[in-house]
Amino acid sequence: MIFYKYTALLFFLINVILLSPDTWADEDSTCDIFCQAGIALSDIEPATEERTSNDIIKSSMLIVTDTKSTKKMLKSFITMFEEATSEKMPFSIDIKSSYGTNSSFSIDGFEVVFQETPSPVELLSIDSQKCSGSNVNTYDLLYNIYSDLRLQEDWYKAYPEWTCEINNLNINLKGISELNGESLEAELGYGPSELIHELSNNIDITSSASSSFNSRSDELVQIFDFVIDFNDLVIFSISGKEGANPDHIFDFMQELRSIFIEDNIYETKEIIKNSPAKFWVEFVDSAIKDPSWIIDIAESSGLISSSQTLYNISLGISWSDGFYRDISILSGGAVDAGMIFAKAYTANKMNKYEVQILLQNFGFDGELQGPYLDLIYSYYDQFFDEIKIFVNNPSGIMVELDFAEGLDTSIVEKLEENPMLFFTILNNMDLSINANPNL
Repeated sequence: MIFYKYTALLFFLINVILLSPDTWADEDSTCDIFCQAGIALSDIEPATEERTSNDIIKSSMLIVTDTKSTKKMLKSFITMFEEATSEKMPFSIDIKSSYGTNSSFSIDGFEVVFQETPSPVELLSIDSQKCSGSNVNTYDLLYNIYSDLRLQEDWYKAYPEWTCEINNLNINLKGISELNGESLEAELGYGPSELIHELSNNIDITSSASSSFNSRSDELVQIFDFVIDFNDLVIFSISGKEGANPDHIFDFMQELRSIFIEDNIYETKEIIKNSPAKFWVEFVDSAIKDPSWIIDIAESSGLISSSQTLYNISLGISWSDGFYRDISILSGGAVDAGMIFAKAYTANKMNKYEVQILLQNFGFDGELQGPYLDLIYSYYDQFFDEIKIFVNNPSGIMVELDFAEGLDTSIVEKLEENPMLFFTILNNMDLSINANPNL
């Protein structure tokens, strides 16, 4: 378990501190994190690209500038982590090269290596990662959260659009398991463990998002897209459009600031001021051990209870022929039996009565068949051709839900009390299914 603790803290270090390190010291401070790393502030590239009057972020410093400064910062983060936790970091983190401007950055040859073994064990590596978009390489917004628990009321304007790519991510699950005294092969068997190892290498990820504030609905409307390719074996995608009131995130941060700084309930004000890294390590560790307190804060600030508006969502998955064969073999014939069964029901299109009998055979509530039967048969009729294509050559499927006027997601919570609300959802929804999508 101790190894998993280090792993969780490692990813915290990468995702929180790397994006918003304690880089700015007061004028009276003796030595900030750059100083500790041996980096002169004069060596740090300022933001030089032309800004418009609409930019709310006036960045004075970039996260990624060049290879030399990035390497030094990574080393200083290790030192800062060790000082915050009073424990020696068993990992080393390194890169081959990096470059950045205000609106883009790239890092090549990222690797995390476990050093406390006779032979170092590479746990994670990424050939290349890059992002582009407004302010993606500037500190300001995240730094204010990191160092002062402060969020601007119009925080959502900082990142109106961005795109990121990760190429050839490799996770050494075998090495991680062995370091913790475990074995996937012993737990799952040779076949499943080998398949999981294959899926954990050569992973490619692309993601993008854009957002704008709709003053009519007081919503921050976001359009997003995410695709992850597991070693050309399985590809998963999710995209959509949703809206939510951004004030609840602001209120949540305000409540955190009130607790930890303004009211100083836990005497953390000076810790945040002098060593924000130590505060965040303890914050994350406490939230993992007992998440109930942060859930309570989220509820009281309205973050959890606030509803979202869903306008569109698309979920897709596809797989290679080889992956399908492996899954079929590992299932002990269950997958092939299911496909044979499905083919029997898609050889010819059934009429409504035949569909009704089929539903009864599957134990569908007879009392509900009346209102649902017409709807179910209409979907069956609409998607029969796509279902038949999939059953005869199963290599993937995509499902898309579209709500032209938007769906208040709070209605989902009420379905158990009032199942008839399901019709309210369906009457405002367009459903489409595509067999074997090209993801």
